[in-house]
Amino acid sequence: MEASSKNQAVTNTIAIEEPVTKWQYTTLLALTIMASLISFVVVMIEANTR
Repeated sequence: MEASSKNQAVTNTIAIEEPVTKWQYTTLLALTIMASLISFVVVMIEANTR
């Protein structure tokens, strides 16, 4: 009985920690894409106003 409860605790810990890492990667990717798009728009506006 004690071994199964330890396995359950490990499973719960992994289940809780996994979405955090997924969100961290997703946030990093989203911020990178947003920064690229904003810089692209700024360059296009700058080139258009010359």
